[in-house]
Amino acid sequence: PAVANPTQLELHMQSEWRDAYLPVQSMSSTEEVWDLRSNRINEAASMNPLNAAITYSLPFYVENAIELLDQPGEWFFDRVSQTLYYYPRIGEEINSVEVIVPICDKLIDIKGSSLNAKVNNVSFEGISFAHTSWNVPSNEGWYGYQSEMLVRPSGEVTPPAAIVMNNASNISILNCQVLNTAVSGIAMPNGVSNSRIEGCYFFDNGGAAIQISNKNLILADVAGEETPANILLRNNLIVRAGAAFYGSPGISSFYTDGLTIDHN
Repeated sequence: PAVANPTQLELHMQSEWRDAYLPVQSMSSTEEVWDLRSNRINEAASMNPLNAAITYSLPFYVENAIELLDQPGEWFFDRVSQTLYYYPRIGEEINSVEVIVPICDKLIDIKGSSLNAKVNNVSFEGISFAHTSWNVPSNEGWYGYQSEMLVRPSGEVTPPAAIVMNNASNISILNCQVLNTAVSGIAMPNGVSNSRIEGCYFFDNGGAAIQISNKNLILADVAGEETPANILLRNNLIVRAGAAFYGSPGISSFYTDGLTIDHN
């Protein structure tokens, strides 16, 4: 269909193992052709393997137009009027539907002031952590690089997680649930040791359910950097990881020392 407000569209294109989320600046259409224009398309092409050209023959889809709502359960957010439109499922009454709109990128941020002043001995047990947002791809456009690493020409970035730990030791997350996160579920990027995630349920995470270390922790003996050590990931159930960023694995690990991944 013709789209009245194309600047609210997002274009999601896939090339080999990489994703690109591109904002749309303009479009024109006929009965058979959509002509979509994005000012990020060349940047996205440069991030693809061998600078592969982005063409209509690659898998792609567009979203966030009210004209595209044709299935129950779909929704559209009008940024101009700040209105959320929803196509109810059979039997749903809109006045009684529970609507949750996340506003936080993170729910828990554990961070010691330095590697010599870590947060120690914290345990979470039997808690549900749910619903985070991350609007940067919608606002600026992003390109999947590898795993859940996303990249812009200005540099790489590790997306946020619902629970993030840095400079911490003896942290336990036991029998918890981490649900409906925009990107990763739990991340331990730097300086985490002697910690465990055990018996947890992860569902509908936009990126990896669990991310240990960081792709950028490459050099030894860098001030402020310490490889995560003695981490245990055991008996966790992971369902629908990579729900938004399709290249994401269930568990992502970069540079570690003594990581145990057992029966997940």
